[in-house]
Amino acid sequence: MQKEKGGWSQLIYMDDRNITSDDPETLCRAVELWVEFSSLMGLLENMSKLRLVATDEKKKEKLNAAAEAKGYGKYSKTTQRSSGPCWQ
Repeated sequence: MQKEKGGWSQLIYMDDRNITSDDPETLCRAVELWVEFSSLMGLLENMSKLRLVATDEKKKEKLNAAAEAKGYGKYSKTTQRSSGPCWQ
């Protein structure tokens, strides 16, 4: 997968999605779009499985700020323990 700066890429397999972005706001927007799409299709998202992951502490601070603004703050993690959106 290849993405432009500020863009995002996704990998979808069955009911699992992995999204990567080099921008925390873009990552949170991608999550919003999936939630909206699922709702339109009559599907329920299991938000307890959502993990927003930064690859280091400095990026985690920025990701936390973006996630908090969108109501996803509790899903922000420093290391990846399960699949989910990731800010690289």
